Amino acid sequence: MSYLHEVIQPDELLEVKLFDFKADSYERVIPPHWHASVELLYCIEGTLKIRKDNREFLLKQGDVMLLNSNVVHSTNSPRANHILVIQIPYSFMQRVTENAYNTTYIFELNSVEQPVSSEISVILKTLAAEISQVGLEARLGKKIKLYQLSLELIKYHQQRIDTNARLKTIEIQEKMLVIVDYIKKHFQEEMPLEHIAEKFNYSATYFSRFFKKNMGTTFSDYLTMIRIEYAQHLLTHSQWTILDISLASGFNHVRTFFAAFQKYHQMSPSDFRKKTR
Repeated sequence: MSYLHEVIQPDELLEVKLFDFKADSYERVIPPHWHASVELLYCIEGTLKIRKDNREFLLKQGDVMLLNSNVVHSTNSPRANHILVIQIPYSFMQRVTENAYNTTYIFELNSVEQPVSSEISVILKTLAAEISQVGLEARLGKKIKLYQLSLELIKYHQQRIDTNARLKTIEIQEKMLVIVDYIKKHFQEEMPLEHIAEKFNYSATYFSRFFKKNMGTTFSDYLTMIRIEYAQHLLTHSQWTILDISLASGFNHVRTFFAAFQKYHQMSPSDFRKKTR
């Protein structure tokens, strides 16, 4: 199950977390979350939707997007795809930029809006092609490519930051962490908007706007995504009935569960269970 704040463990030998994933034809949904690591998503095949800053971007084959530290984002796979993921620890980025990252500048890299250099494209294609290779030489080759990638970012993709705005963002993220931690612990219970707004001393109207502005989705949709993700786990790893899974996931009625699941996956829970087993 996903949480708002994700703790990423890097590969000790590479100093970063480098991996790929392939989504099937059904929609692979990752709810809004953030992490301290800088993340690059490179589309090897297919497409990937990324939502951040209340905007949605569609990555196609060959596209890449960088997500800066602590930026709330979500992803979903409209169809089968193959994605390379590079997650660079905050400490690594601070070291290679001599502490300039996230104090003086962040990075801007989004090929959907601005073509990237041929150097970065070659680096990403090489990493994608060598992702499964193991051994000392392969590991050193990947490490060199990752340092070359860092150099390209530092040289050509800096974006100056407003210190005051950054401090305000951190304050908001701390508030959101508490709110979503509560949702994570209580998503199986009744949770009307008015209840959670009152819990955190907001009016329902203000909380609704605050949540959508900072999470990029409504409270209702986020809560549904968390419940659907838990239901996915039960459908794949348990023998429970659809009714029991719907109730355990926080849905009052199985019809509501079916409608929500169909919306996010374009298939019924039963079909999802057959497809993932």
